[in-house]
Amino acid sequence: REKPGQRFWIIDNSGSMNKCDGHRLVPTRDRSQVKVCASTRWEELRETVSYHVDLAGLLHTPTQFELLNRNNQEEWENNEVSFSITCPTNSYEMEHAHQILENVVPGGSTPLVRKVLAIEDYYLKARQKGEKV
Repeated sequence: REKPGQRFWIIDNSGSMNKCDGHRLVPTRDRSQVKVCASTRWEELRETVSYHVDLAGLLHTPTQFELLNRNNQEEWENNEVSFSITCPTNSYEMEHAHQILENVVPGGSTPLVRKVLAIEDYYLKARQKGEKV
């Protein structure tokens, strides 16, 4: 079985993610039904990314998750802006990824171009080495 290539997620944690125009699916007592609840953009995105963290782990797909901004909480270890799920996945990575997502407080600008260029640089170097990306 061929090993999957590296995946990248750029996660917007800018100040605009505090806007309350998002939606989340919330389970009901009847497991066959869900209800749609209003939420912030960040709550909606955090739930989506959390799902994909779990999916990357289950499928053993190496995935790099990149936040646009550093978190403004000083107690956050090393003020991290990225986290990875590698192959094979270990439980620490999964727990660490979920912990980071729970502790993010959106704020700041949207430096998307800088992140895209950094990922492009990684991609080009990996391709030169013959790595699957």
